[in-house]
Amino acid sequence: MSRTSASTPLAARADAERESAAANALVDAWCRHDHAAAFLAADHAIIESTRALRRLLAESVLAAAPEPQASVIPRDLVHAFGAIGRAIADGGGSPTLAAVTIDGLVAALRDTTKLPVDTAFATAARGAMVESYVHSTRRALEDDARRAWEYPACAVPLADGTVAIAAGHPLEDDEALGAWASRAASALALAGVRRVVVTGPEAAVAALRDALDVAGVAVTERRFAADQRARGGRR
Repeated sequence: MSRTSASTPLAARADAERESAAANALVDAWCRHDHAAAFLAADHAIIESTRALRRLLAESVLAAAPEPQASVIPRDLVHAFGAIGRAIADGGGSPTLAAVTIDGLVAALRDTTKLPVDTAFATAARGAMVESYVHSTRRALEDDARRAWEYPACAVPLADGTVAIAAGHPLEDDEALGAWASRAASALALAGVRRVVVTGPEAAVAALRDALDVAGVAVTERRFAADQRARGGRR
């Protein structure tokens, strides 16, 4: 074996080790900056739990050196920035962490590589991450609001064994309303309820009434929100 061919694998391994060390240094510096800015205890846990994502991003950003540009951000890198935004939202992280994470990356690049960071690159990365954070946060809030209308949260037992149901589910899609009504009716039937009073918007009341009929639960009274408004709130 020639000396040249023998040294090639060693050189390749040395290059890989240098690249790995550079990526590790960038991730460590990025995490330090984010830890310094973290506002909640949950923020610190999120920072550590996203190290693998940060490593992927670090390798890709360093591969784009000497000056990463927004135009060369691949789709998988955009998804990785978005995944960090989702992780912050799903982990209950603070808006502060969401706001400063890309600033932490930029600062870490300057600390560890001394490379200039294109403003457009930072803007694109921040947009992908914050958009994902906001979307995930909004979705979680909407899910919480919907769960408030699931049985038994929407039910109040009455003295005579009847159960009053507030059918105020915010969904407007007929299929989604039907699925909610079926879940509620099945739960009521399994709980042994045989009579209910239902009140709420007409679409939700109608869906629940149909589902209750199938489940064998009697609807003893219906009051629609529109009817109550027409009476001016009088009983």
